[in-house]
Amino acid sequence: ILILLALKGINPDLYTVIELVTGMQVNNAKRAGADEIIKSYQLSSHLMMNSYLAKYGLSSVYSELNAAKGNYFKIKPIPIELIGETFHAASHALLEKEMLLIGIKKGDQTKLNPPISQILQQDDLLILITH
Repeated sequence: ILILLALKGINPDLYTVIELVTGMQVNNAKRAGADEIIKSYQLSSHLMMNSYLAKYGLSSVYSELNAAKGNYFKIKPIPIELIGETFHAASHALLEKEMLLIGIKKGDQTKLNPPISQILQQDDLLILITH
């Protein structure tokens, strides 16, 4: 939190992502100006529970999602040609470009695997797995 405050003091427009290992400092991180907060204590729990529920080595799938292996999550504005299209149509169009559409971000709301009939709107952001 102190490093975040120092960085924001030097450059208030700096985009910052911080990691918290407990939930005790979330409010302080928000007040200090963190743009994104990674709650690693939650990520570990989610990974363990999803691995248990899915079985068959889901943790190896997670290990493939890293920039060092050329695969990563990306959030992008919707290309003009996909505005007004369904999630289904956009998924197919993006697969042709080797991008896997997994969700939509609408303002503060994130929808993973929305209905295939979901219509994409101009201000939506696409959540992709790409390389």
